[in-house]
Amino acid sequence: MVYTVLFPKWWFRVQLTHASQDKQPRRGGKTLIEQLRDRCPTLANPAKAYYVPPWHLPQGDMQTIYLYTQHFKPAGCAIEYEREIFEFADGGKAGIDWALPRQDAGPTTPLIILVPGIGGTSYDYYARSFIHSLRKQLPECQVAVLQSRGCNGVELVTPKAFHGGLTDDLREF
Repeated sequence: MVYTVLFPKWWFRVQLTHASQDKQPRRGGKTLIEQLRDRCPTLANPAKAYYVPPWHLPQGDMQTIYLYTQHFKPAGCAIEYEREIFEFADGGKAGIDWALPRQDAGPTTPLIILVPGIGGTSYDYYARSFIHSLRKQLPECQVAVLQSRGCNGVELVTPKAFHGGLTDDLREF
């Protein structure tokens, strides 16, 4: 880990940006940032949040190449999904891939939503391995993968398409 000696910790810091307090969704009476502060203090406190990559993969492009050439294990994380088409108020559609088996949803059942982005799917290794690990640690939670408008087999029926800055759909879901 030579580069951790060469670069100060602030070089690896993570910065979270949050919506205004009135726009933050609430679950169980707490906003997402309040839940992060309680459960993930290193993510909620920028002074403590930093990422040190593995010594042999210091850059993101090297990590991506490694994932697809050395570490891809399709049979290791077999996750099955049930797709639900969610219709938004403006008529747009999103695919919600619920990881099976689904848990009985109550008001206190944790719900974790994974948003893979424009090029990702429910079947990508990182999504499946994340859900697999999550199920081991929190077996009582429900997990959904949000397939946004026009992405991954979801029909684009309105002029409003997915982009990384669009969080309205996630809030409405």
